[in-house]
Amino acid sequence: MRLLILFVVVLILAAPRPAHAYLDANTGSLLVQLLLGGVAGIALVGKLYWHRLKGFLGLSKPDDDAESD
Repeated sequence: MRLLILFVVVLILAAPRPAHAYLDANTGSLLVQLLLGGVAGIALVGKLYWHRLKGFLGLSKPDDDAESD
């Protein structure tokens, strides 16, 4: 019985409904800018923390200067 109820709920939620919406060219441009900005932000954070990440994973070589301090 629970499986039948779950199936009916999924069917109701998955059924297509009319959106009555209009997406113009500016909306598409905004979505592309949002995507590219997010990728650029992730790349910047990755660049800033790259050495910490390499050290955490044990991929970087120990610095000779750091051992002499």
